[in-house]
Amino acid sequence: MRLMRGVAGDGNKYWAADTNGNGDTEISSYVLLTLLSDQTTSQTVIEEVSPVVNWIIKRQRPQGGFHSPQSTAVALQALTIYTKATYTDNPDVTVSLRSLSGFNRQFHVDKKNGLLTQRETLPDIPGEYTLVATGTGCAFIQTHLKYHTPLAKSDTFFALTASTNPSVCTSESKKEFDVVIEASYSGERTVTNEVILEVQLLSGFFPIKKSLRKLKANPIVEKTEVGSDKVTIYLEKLTHEAESFRFTIYQDLHVKNLQAAKVKIYDAYAPDEQAFADYNSPCHTENGKDT
Repeated sequence: MRLMRGVAGDGNKYWAADTNGNGDTEISSYVLLTLLSDQTTSQTVIEEVSPVVNWIIKRQRPQGGFHSPQSTAVALQALTIYTKATYTDNPDVTVSLRSLSGFNRQFHVDKKNGLLTQRETLPDIPGEYTLVATGTGCAFIQTHLKYHTPLAKSDTFFALTASTNPSVCTSESKKEFDVVIEASYSGERTVTNEVILEVQLLSGFFPIKKSLRKLKANPIVEKTEVGSDKVTIYLEKLTHEAESFRFTIYQDLHVKNLQAAKVKIYDAYAPDEQAFADYNSPCHTENGKDT
């Protein structure tokens, strides 16, 4: 495997293991660890590795992790070593944030608040902002942009179906039936990271806990959690082979005009890799009336 170093237009530095030059967070983090391996780190080394640090933190997700568990572990270790190398006894950093519309906010980082997270909501989206840092020390600045789009069913990353058993209305299924989820990975990798399966409960329905315990018979099921309106199933991994998960719910409260419940599956370390499905009671349209 041949390592390649790429230098982006903004001066960031990274390493890659493919001929396309695509940066690799894990490899770049290992290189950063190597460069910072000496007991004492000179200012020259700090200046040399800072562009690598800049490139790595730009790959960090809003939840704090990176693309995979392994890259998360190595990257956080490398960033911790960098933080120690740039540590000062009395940091005194002022970060000024300004926009063209007149917005002005200052953040001050010193020994007393160095471990606290300071936040500010940006008023203009889209907008152009300028950051200026002055003083002595090291401060970590990160921006996150969130936006909402309609949920779309997609099999790009996961194949997901949700159904009930029985699928037709019977005297028994008016009050109790199984929710059956089938899922498999359909992305480019051989296997996923940890996967989270969230099954929303129908209004007025609750899960039977004994049936949830039976899910643990599947070796990839790590644990289950029951919330006020959903059941969450944590999976060690998924492959391209379909897996089936089943548990029983019962009706405790009659609800008119019963609406379908959503099922969501996503990669714990790459939450944008997701898919959706839905299900409803097999008796929700019986005689034109909801049960």
